[in-house]
Amino acid sequence: MARKPYFRKALKAWYILHNGKQVRLGTDKDVAMREYHRIMAGGEIEGKEYVGEIIHRFLNWVKVKQAPLTHDFYSGFLLGGKKVEGFIGPHGTTSITSLKPYHVEEWVRSRGFEGTTANRAVSAVMRCMNWAAKQGLIDRNPLKGMERPAATNRECDVTPDQWKAILANVKGPFCDFILFARLTGARPQEVRAIEARFLQNDTIVFPRLQSKGKKQQRVIVLSPKGLEIVKRLAAVHPVGPIFRNRDGKPWTRHAINCAARRVSKKVGFPFFVYALRHAYATDALEKGVDVITLSKLMGHKDTRMLATVYARVSARSDHMKEAAAKAAGESVV
Repeated sequence: MARKPYFRKALKAWYILHNGKQVRLGTDKDVAMREYHRIMAGGEIEGKEYVGEIIHRFLNWVKVKQAPLTHDFYSGFLLGGKKVEGFIGPHGTTSITSLKPYHVEEWVRSRGFEGTTANRAVSAVMRCMNWAAKQGLIDRNPLKGMERPAATNRECDVTPDQWKAILANVKGPFCDFILFARLTGARPQEVRAIEARFLQNDTIVFPRLQSKGKKQQRVIVLSPKGLEIVKRLAAVHPVGPIFRNRDGKPWTRHAINCAARRVSKKVGFPFFVYALRHAYATDALEKGVDVITLSKLMGHKDTRMLATVYARVSARSDHMKEAAAKAAGESVV
């Protein structure tokens, strides 16, 4: 016997629980009630799966099986938030059999996603559908073969003068966030996840399952100023993430991006928080830190990433002149 129809706000549709299975009746109440009475009279149940249902099942699985930051990543694109519409918004009630690549492309375009963000948005939807196919929830991924937008490497270095301008225009919690990122070279998602319980002497030690790759613990070595920031915030927030916004809530990826865009408008040049990791690596190389040590400090498993992404010292001519003269055994004139 099925219970009476109920409305799920997240999926914007009416459902019943029939023989232990949730059955979608439709988005319109009158249509849903007619479908309910038809089923109660012995009518067959159509075996349609809808995008919204698959998204919720996928996110529930990620929450159990993956790290919290991984869940935040997928949830940000699939569910969205107050200011950002996730894929479930326009297509939660679309049936899986009706879902086409152009639906994803239109959503990406409507949200203004470009470059790497567009690449990640499409990847999030694709991952969800691939998971559903592997779990046997759907016959096949309807987006199979869809091309992802090319990810772009944002060549944005933060010079000392730019850093001074940024600090002059940032106050409050976001200042702590970016200052810690600049002092440690930590990834923004790592800074967001730091908790008081991770502090061990003068290091931040992430549990293995919350570390990138989940194969070994991520260790962030703290400078005196970085340690001071952590201790001060940990005293205020002894439980949960210590880096929080003005409302006392943990920073989200979208909130950080919005804050960075506001800074960009104030200082007159592009700024994104990940650029501070680039700047950390570039400055360390300029100061003579060897690439193996630097790779460990930044949480890389080898030196390849530094060689291909972070070796931006060639953009600073004075350093390159000094290096060339040193290699030749000459002094810079």
